Amino acid sequence: MTAFDPRWDGTSIPESHWHFHRRLLERYGFVMGPGDFGAMLKAIKDGKALMVRNRGRGQRIYWCKIRSAYERIYVLVGRGGMILTAWPPTSEITGYRRQAQARQEAERKRHAATR
Repeated sequence: MTAFDPRWDGTSIPESHWHFHRRLLERYGFVMGPGDFGAMLKAIKDGKALMVRNRGRGQRIYWCKIRSAYERIYVLVGRGGMILTAWPPTSEITGYRRQAQARQEAERKRHAATR
């Protein structure tokens, strides 16, 4: 049995986010700590999360760091930045992530060479 995490005292998960949290536990085996969801949204909004794939129709898959769990997860985001679900970690999406990381690194090197 796990002990109650005191960081959750006085906080709750909005009903609109329950689907995401259920899929996160099912697919990744952990529960976010208080503040992790907001930090993930901020990372996506600020461009710090890696956009792995644009699925069209306003949907994108991001690779996000969850600091309290020392994990990285894939997140499906809809129009307006609405979190839809925790995307399952498959070999296909990992391939897309590696391609996105390579593009990001090439862009970083190109930018550094122009300084």
